[in-house]
Parts: sequence; C-alpha cells; structure tokens
Amino acid sequence: MATPSPREIFQVVETGLDPDGILERLQLARLALQRDRLAQAIGGTPEAACLTASYEQLGAVHQARLLLSADLGEWLALWEKERNEGVHSTSLAQLEELLDSERIAASALGGMPCPLDEAKGRIWSPMGDYSFLHQGGSVEVIPAPRIGDVIAIDFDSPLARSMDYASGVLSQPPLPLDETEKTRAVEVLQAGLELIDASMPYYGRLIREFTRRIIVRKSLESVSDAVPGASIFASEHMTRQIGAIRMLNPHLPEFSAAMAAEKILHESIHNYLAACEYVHGSFCHRGNEVRPVSPWSGNPIPNSSFIHAVFVYFACFKLMEAAGEAGLLSAPEHDQARIRARTLQFVSGFLSNQSMTDFLITAEGVDAVLLERLDAMQEAIRARVRVEEEDVEYA
Repeated sequence: MATPSPREIFQVVETGLDPDGILERLQLARLALQRDRLAQAIGGTPEAACLTASYEQLGAVHQARLLLSADLGEWLALWEKERNEGVHSTSLAQLEELLDSERIAASALGGMPCPLDEAKGRIWSPMGDYSFLHQGGSVEVIPAPRIGDVIAIDFDSPLARSMDYASGVLSQPPLPLDETEKTRAVEVLQAGLELIDASMPYYGRLIREFTRRIIVRKSLESVSDAVPGASIFASEHMTRQIGAIRMLNPHLPEFSAAMAAEKILHESIHNYLAACEYVHGSFCHRGNEVRPVSPWSGNPIPNSSFIHAVFVYFACFKLMEAAGEAGLLSAPEHDQARIRARTLQFVSGFLSNQSMTDFLITAEGVDAVLLERLDAMQEAIRARVRVEEEDVEYA
C-alpha cells in the first residue's frame, strides 16, 4: 500500500471521509518506520542477536502490537536519551521486559502454555489492554475494560500509575479508584464515543485506529476538593506514547458524555496528526522557536502546536455541529450552557481578521498544502457562521 500524501491525510479531518483507506495506509507506514527504528536501536548492542530472536518469535500480530504500543514508545525515548549519554544498561533491561510481556500475551491469549514467574506478580501487556497473573499453577488473563470494542481503559498499569512532572495529568498524585468509580469512568467514556459514532462515524473510525488506550488518573474525590484555578478535567496526548491519551478525573459525576466526546476526539486528532508528522516529518521545522499568539487561548504557543490546534478545533466544531443537528445534545443530562460555550470557543479563533497562515510567525519549511488547508478550514467555518447569521436575520 502506498503511503498517503499529506493532502490525503489532512482531508480526512476536513471531510470526515476515507474512501481510499488513508487511515490504514498511514498506520502501516508508521508501523514500518517503528520496525526500522527498533531494529536500529538494538542492532548495535551486544545483545542484538538475542533481542532480535525474541522479537521475531512473537509473530507478526504481536510484533505489531509491541511496535504500536505506548510502552515501546516510552522505551524508544529512553533509549535515545541513553544513547546521547553513552549508556544503554537501563533501556536494554526494560526492552527485555517488554519483549517478555508481549511473549506472555502471545502465549496466554493463544491458549498455549505460558510460564510466568509468580514472584513477578501482575504483568501488563505493552498495549495496556491485558494483564496476567500467576494463580494456582495457571495464568489468569485479565482484560482491561474497553470502549468501542478496541480502546482499552487503563487504570492500573505501571504506565498509568507513573508520575510525569511535565504532564498536566500524570503530574497529579494518583488516588485509588474503587470499582464504582471505574465503572462510571468507562460508561461515560463509552457514551462519549457513541456520541461521536452517531454524529461523525468516520471520526469514530479515526479514533479507533489512532487511539487504543485511555490512561485514567484520579486526583480528586470530588470537585469541591479542587484547588481554585486548577484543572479538574485535563486531557492530553504525548507524541512518544503511540496510541495513548490521558484523562483526568472522568470518574466524577460532573464529567459528561459531551465532555468525553470532545476530549476523546481532541486528543485523537493530535494522535493522528502526530502519526502524519512521524511519517512525513514535522509540520514546521522551526516549530518551537517561534510562538504565534493563539486566537483561541490568547497564549503564545509554538508554530507546530498552533497548526495542530487549527485541525483540532475544526474537528471539535464539526462534531458539536453534527451532534446538535442530529438532536443528540438535547437530552436533559447535557449541559446546554457548557456545550454552547465550548462550541463558541471552537469557532472563535477562526473568526479573527487574520488568516490562519498569517498567525504563523514564519511559514518557513511549512508545506504549501498544509498552509492551503489551514486557510480552507478557516473559510469553511466562516461560511458556516455566515449561513447561521443569515438564518437568524430572515427568521
């Protein structure tokens, strides 16, 4: 399959259509690059032959699972850091653990004998979608809860319990979730995904292809415990953690299905665009050196983040517009004031007197097709707003 062009990739977000298998082709292109990157990482090490043999024994399906996992993405980031420092002792030991975890997954899920060291306790697959526990001479397979059949909700894996002080979600000390809270989180995230499926089914396909794991962090027992001004319901993606997004406090009753839909789509568009950049190169080669002021937040952000924001807010507006037109947001449980405020927020940046490309402090190194699509999305939103204004005027 040919790697999709940037124009094809961008148009999936704009149109919500994928007639030529763009999602699958992009994922396969990224998979091939991940395979090459892993081979490069282990190729020059003394353990290369052993590690390569362990990888090849997994078989094609479990190799792909490993390559497209957030845990391997974390490992590759650690390997690159240690390579720059001239050491590899920590990263190689962790890679051996990842290979062993996926080997256990391959055996246990395939119904084959699976030797598992009881002393190691519970073992998680690198995808975070299964864990395994030695129980009475056999291995218990514990599937993670899922939404949309394929997206694992990860409450308890080592990655989900880790601290990342650069993160707005995982920098919050984790509190334990009881089963009622876990059930509530899964149900509201499922309801959010169903809202997307019913409104924009092709966005639902994109989400399932590029988001396979939602890492949940509980930091509050109730909204009243929040520090004034602190983010209660943050969400984020991390480029190095392929296929994963992070959610803060979806167990709380104030976290709604509409909120879940917005956040799942928002972060999944980031994941999709990150895959595009992984395959085709950064959208903006000076992405962190220049900082336009975002017309949405008023904050200076890197060029690269601004480009992502245009696609994200365009998609979120399209979602809320489609859901509203289908009558899916009229039920009493939806906070109409919040939905209206968020929709206006999505639109607001596009109504600036400046074109989207004019916000870029420099367009140096930015693909001409990308510049064209940024302004096209802005014009599409402006045209939609003009129609609404005319409808109000003649009503």
